[in-house]
Order: sequence, then C-alpha cells, then structure tokens
Amino acid sequence: MKLTELILFSLVDYLEYLIILSGLFGISLLKRIDLKLASAVGILVVISGFMSHLLGQDKAFIINSILILLLIYIVFRVAFIKCIYSYVLSTAILLVIQMLSFVLLEFIIGGMSLSNDSGVHVHIPTIIIVLTIRRFLPLKKLMSEKLLRNKAFGFILIDTFLVLMGCLVFLLTRSETFIVNALYIVVIVLMVVLINIILFTNGLRNEKDREQIKLYERYLPVIEDLMNDIRSKQHEYDNHIQSINSILNTEYDGSGDYDKIKKYVEDVRVDKSIANLGKMDNSILAGLIYTKKKTFEKSGIEFRVEIFDYLFKTRFKDYEMVEMIGILLDNALEASQKGNQVILKIYSEGVTKVVEVLNEHEYISAKTIDNMFMMGYTTKEESGHGYGLDNLNQLIKRNDGKYVVSNQSLYGSNFFSIKLMFD
Repeated sequence: MKLTELILFSLVDYLEYLIILSGLFGISLLKRIDLKLASAVGILVVISGFMSHLLGQDKAFIINSILILLLIYIVFRVAFIKCIYSYVLSTAILLVIQMLSFVLLEFIIGGMSLSNDSGVHVHIPTIIIVLTIRRFLPLKKLMSEKLLRNKAFGFILIDTFLVLMGCLVFLLTRSETFIVNALYIVVIVLMVVLINIILFTNGLRNEKDREQIKLYERYLPVIEDLMNDIRSKQHEYDNHIQSINSILNTEYDGSGDYDKIKKYVEDVRVDKSIANLGKMDNSILAGLIYTKKKTFEKSGIEFRVEIFDYLFKTRFKDYEMVEMIGILLDNALEASQKGNQVILKIYSEGVTKVVEVLNEHEYISAKTIDNMFMMGYTTKEESGHGYGLDNLNQLIKRNDGKYVVSNQSLYGSNFFSIKLMFD
C-alpha cells in the first residue's frame, strides 16, 4: 500500500480504538479531545502509517502497539496498568469485530485480501458495529475495579488476546491461506471466546457465593454482639418500667413525681435505635449498621438510624447492599467532624425502596455534585481515593436503580444527602 493509504487506515484504526476506549472509560470523546490532543493523535497516526510503510504491517505491529498505549495515556490519562488492561481489552474487541467483518464480506462479495479496497470494505461494517456497541452496551462495566483485580478474568482476557493475535499474525504473513480457511479459523476463535465467557460467568457465580459466605462469617459475631446489646438494653428497659410502676404505686405528690416519670421515659428513648435493629428482617444489614454505629460513636459523631421498613427486600445480594450502604456511611464519616450528625434512613416510597444517608456538612456546589460519581474524582490531596462512589454508581445502574444527591436544611444546619432508590 502507499504511504497515504496506510496513514488513512491508521487514522480509521485509531478512531475505532478511541470509540471503544471512550466507552470503556465512560468518557465523551467530544468533551475530552481538544486541539492539543487532536494534534498529538494526528502525530501518532502519521508515525504509525509511516512505520507500517517502512517496515511492513507485520513487522511494525509491536511499534504500533506501543503507539496505541501512548494514545491511551495521552487521551485518557490513566495509570500504566489500566493502559495495558484497556489496550488488551479494546484490541480483543476490535479484532473479533474485524475478523467477523472480513469473513462475512469474503462470503458475500468474495475476493478479500490485504489490499486497499478490502481494507475499506472491512472498516465500513467495523465502524458501524463499534458505534453500535459504544451506544448500546455497558462497556464501562469491563473497567470496574473488581474485574481489574480478578485474576480469572485477567487470564481469560490474555488467553483470548493471544489467540486473536495469532490469527492476526497468520493473516498478515499468510493471507491467502487464512482467507481459504477463514470460516474455520473464525469458528474456532469464536468457540474459544465463548468457552472463556462461560468459564468466567461460572467463576463469577462462584465468586458471588464466596462473597456471600464471607459476609455471613464476618457479620455473625457482630449480630451476636447486637443481640447481646439488645438483651442488655431490654434488661435496662425492664428496670425503668419497674421504677415507673414503683412511682405510680406509691403516693402521688404532683409535679415532682411527674418529672421523675418524664426523665425515665426520656432515658428509655435514648437507645431505641439499637432495639429497632433487632427488628430488621435482614440481620446482615443490621450487623453492618450496628458496626458503623460503634465507629461513629468512637469518632464523636452523632449517628441516628431511622428505619421505617423492617423487611426491606430488594433485588440486590446481601454483599451488594452492604457494599453500597458501607460506601455511603464511610464517605459520611470521612466528611464529618466531631460533633456533627449523620442520619441513615431506610424506608419505602410505594414499591420503591429507599436508602438515604445525610451528613452535616457545608453547602456543596452543583459542579462538585456532578463530578463526585466519576471514577477517580476526589477532593482529597492524597492518592487512592475517588473510587467508592464510582463503584456505588456502577452497582446501582447494574440493578436498574437510581440516586438523588442534594443539599438539605435540617435542624438549622446544611445536610448533604445521597438517596438511593430501587424497586
């Protein structure tokens, strides 16, 4: 091919990469690309086309892979490990699409090769499929922290990537043989991909079961502590009732005895939230709230629990609900100072289940609220923050839930509220 043709094909390849990568990172290309970045991408495209022309497409493959990694870093500014991960993932997706397009076109119009015309024919359905995938499939889920840390998914992804790379090398070095056997090769590749998907899906199910077991193992001792605390409070309440009965059964002397009774009633109400936790149908959730209550008390932060729906059944697994509420309460703890209030509400609005956490905080601007659920966004100076709310966002969307974030005025102070809603 001529140099101009190779540069043009490199431009289309980079565009396809950028579309897939923008889906993986959940970022709009129009908002991300400016004149400076567009110029940098243009330079990479020219270098890629020139190297393919100078060395040949097969020999320039490694250099072009490095250029794609550089593209990911320049445009999306992510850590090195995420550059590698997203490159492998996007390359695997694109190779599957391009191979399918190549084989379909060979059977529809025939005469496919590594020529300019065949390249144009392959890129037309490829770009259409890529745009469709970007628009309708939740690619961002593939970039979740859980998948990044999942060794099984990593092995399966690398396995699929290597198989596809082998097919690409075969196509570049022995194109005629590949085209003759294209259908068989693609069927084998798709079988490998399908088997890997089945293995990973089963692995995820097993992992979810393990997560649930770990959750029960973790919170069973906590639930026992909660029940002991409730028994202790019940004994305390019994003593209060006996004292009130004693006052009522003795000679009544007016306002003095009324004040004594009033004081006892107020004392009984102080720790009513602990007893309410014992009424919850979901004991794991009760254990989590009890643990967090102790943490808030140690930090000198007033923590109130208002439960209006003791059954509170949702489509979420216990470990997902624990993770979501845990993220909300941990963020409220980090954002609160000693003496502040944090309120957890669990209730229903018709068929909609609601979890709301309010923490006493200065007014938060609409711009900050818009950004806080983005991956990596944080107002803290130290690294390692900014992923909790993004994980929460993904969990909610995965189960067709939604959230509302707002500032509310309560008890003469501003409270920052995050309300989760799901059927």
